[in-house]
Amino acid sequence: MADNRPVIANLDFDDIKSDLVRYFKNRPEFADYEFTGSSLNLLMDVLAYNTHYNNLTANFLVNEMFLDSALLRKNVVSIARMLNYTPRSATASSASIKVAVQKASSNFVTIPAFSTFTASSGTTTFRFFPLDSHTLQFDDTDPVGTERDIEFDVYEGTPITQRFVVDNVREEFPVFEINNTNVDTSTLTVLVNPQEDTFTTGTSSTYSNAVKYTQVSPNEQGITSLNDESTIYFLEEVDDGKYRIRFGNGTIGKKLNVGEEILVSYLVTSGSVANGVAPTTGDFTISSSTIASGGSEPESIREIKDNAPNWFQSQFRAVTEKDYETILKQNYSDIQTINVYGGEKVGKPGKVFFSIKPKNADKLTEQAKLTITRDILSKFNLVTVRPEIVDPNIIRVIAKTVIQYDPSNLNGTPENLVAQVNALYNTLNTAYIGDFLKSFQVSRLITEILNLDTAIVSANPRINLRFDVVAKNGSLDVPEFSYGNRLHEIAYSGSPILGAVFSSTLFKRSGRVNYSQILDDGRGTLVLVDIIENEKIIVNSSAGSINYLTGEVEISDFDPADGKIGLIAIPESFDVEAKDNYLLQMSVGDSTVRAISQDDKQALATYNVSRAK
Repeated sequence: MADNRPVIANLDFDDIKSDLVRYFKNRPEFADYEFTGSSLNLLMDVLAYNTHYNNLTANFLVNEMFLDSALLRKNVVSIARMLNYTPRSATASSASIKVAVQKASSNFVTIPAFSTFTASSGTTTFRFFPLDSHTLQFDDTDPVGTERDIEFDVYEGTPITQRFVVDNVREEFPVFEINNTNVDTSTLTVLVNPQEDTFTTGTSSTYSNAVKYTQVSPNEQGITSLNDESTIYFLEEVDDGKYRIRFGNGTIGKKLNVGEEILVSYLVTSGSVANGVAPTTGDFTISSSTIASGGSEPESIREIKDNAPNWFQSQFRAVTEKDYETILKQNYSDIQTINVYGGEKVGKPGKVFFSIKPKNADKLTEQAKLTITRDILSKFNLVTVRPEIVDPNIIRVIAKTVIQYDPSNLNGTPENLVAQVNALYNTLNTAYIGDFLKSFQVSRLITEILNLDTAIVSANPRINLRFDVVAKNGSLDVPEFSYGNRLHEIAYSGSPILGAVFSSTLFKRSGRVNYSQILDDGRGTLVLVDIIENEKIIVNSSAGSINYLTGEVEISDFDPADGKIGLIAIPESFDVEAKDNYLLQMSVGDSTVRAISQDDKQALATYNVSRAK
C-alpha cells in the first residue's frame, strides 16, 4: 500500500507550509486549487505553525536532556547530579590575621566564633569572621597585662541563620530550602534540636544539647556505611542558584520527627569582590593581616559542563594528572588555568607538581597554597605521592587581530567592534574558559571573535609570545627559559636580519641615557644593540642564544638597569602549547585590533597579512 503521508523535511515555518501545500496539490481533489488568498490557506498556516512549534519544543527538550547541549542552569545541574556532582558554591574570600590579646585574671583568652573584623576598599566595607572560637593560653608566670598574638583565619560575608520546624513526615527524604543565593556551602552548619545558651558578654550565642549533622558530599565513595541512626544530610543545588538540605528517611540516615527544630547557619558572601582587601579593625586589636584571596562566584554553567564528567571519571581519587586537575577545579574556585605534571618529567619521582594561575593574579599566595595542600589534596592524595605547588612562569599571548566586517550588518561603529574584541581579551584572562589558555588554539579565538557580532565576517589573529624577566642589580631573574614551542625561522640570506623573530622591549643599561634592545640575528644568536638617533648600534654580537626548534632562550650577562623587560618571539604555529610550570595568559596591553570593511580591498592587502611583529 502506498505511503500517502506528507513529507515534512524542514523545520522552518515557510518550508513546512510549502511541504503541506505541495502535498495537498498532489492530491486530485486539490490539483487545480489556488491556495493563495483562500480560506484553506489559513488552515495551512495553522498546520504549519503547529508543526513548527512542536518541532521547536522537541528540539529544546532534547537539547536540555544532555550535558553538552543544555542551556538552562537547572537542567545542567540536574544532569550533573546524576554524575554525583554538586556544583561548587560561591566561595568566601579569606585572610589570616594576628590579634593582640592581653592576659586578664584568667590564663585563657578566647576569640569567639563570628567576632567581627572589617576591611575597606574605597567606599565599600567588607566584614570578616572566624568560623570557630580560638583560645590562647598564657603561662601561670605571665603577669596580668602580658600581651601575645593569636593567629587564625577569617572569612568574608554576612552570617545568616535559618530555623525550620519539621511538620511533614510524608516525604521520603524531608527537604528544607536555603532562601539565599551566594551561600558559601563550606561554612554551612546544621544543628537539630538546639537549646540556646546566653553569654553574659557580647552578642554571640552557643547551643547545647544540639545534634550536629554532617553533610554526605560527592567526595564520599558510597553510603554503605550509613544506617538508620546516621546524623547526615545531603546538599543539592536547586533553581536560581539556591540550595536545599535533604535529610534521611530512616534507612539511609536518621529520620526527623515532627516538631523537631533545625538550625542552619552559613555565610552569604560577596565572592571575588572582596579579594585584595586586608582586615584592619574589629572586635579585637589586629596586629597584622594578609591580603584576602580565594573568593569567587558560584561555578558557572561552562565550568559544570567541563568538570562534571571528569569528576565522575576520577572516582574521587587522585591518581592521574587529570584526576588532580579535576579535583582542584571542583574544590578550589580561584583557578584561571592549571598545569599538573608528575615529578618523573623533571627528575623528581614521587612528587606531583601543580602550577596554578589564579583569576586575578599571576601566582597564588602562600595562604592559598597552604589551603590547597592541607585542606583539599590531603583528602584525595595517595600516601606515597608528595604534592608541591610551584609558581607558574607566564607566557603571554599577544594577538594582533584584523577583523573584517560587513557594513550592511553593522549596528554602531567599527570602534564598537574593536572594543568588543579588546573586552574579549580581558575576559579570557579573568573568566573561566576551560582549557583555552592551557592549550591555545587560534581557531577557538577566531570562533569567540566571530560570535561577538553578526557584522564580523572574518578574523585573522597574528600571534606573538612574550616572556617577562625582571632586571635587578645588573642581572636577570630568569636568564634561561623556554617558550615551549617551535619558533618561526627565516631563511638566512647572507646578512643578519636583526629582530626578525625575537626582540626585547626597550630598556636602559646602567649609567646610560639611551635605550638598548636585544634582537636575534636569524642564525640563533642574540645581539645587544643601543638605539642612538633611531639607529641600532651593535654593542655585543654574542649576547646569548636562541633555539628556534625548541624555543629555548639563554641570555648572557649584561648590565640592565632595574625594571621589567619583555622578550617577544614569533611562534612557528599559532596554536601554542604550555607544559610543566609554564602557563599562558592573554597580553591585553600588547594585543591590538584593527577593524576593516570587507569592501576596503587596499587596507586588507596592507594589514591582513599572515605574520607580523
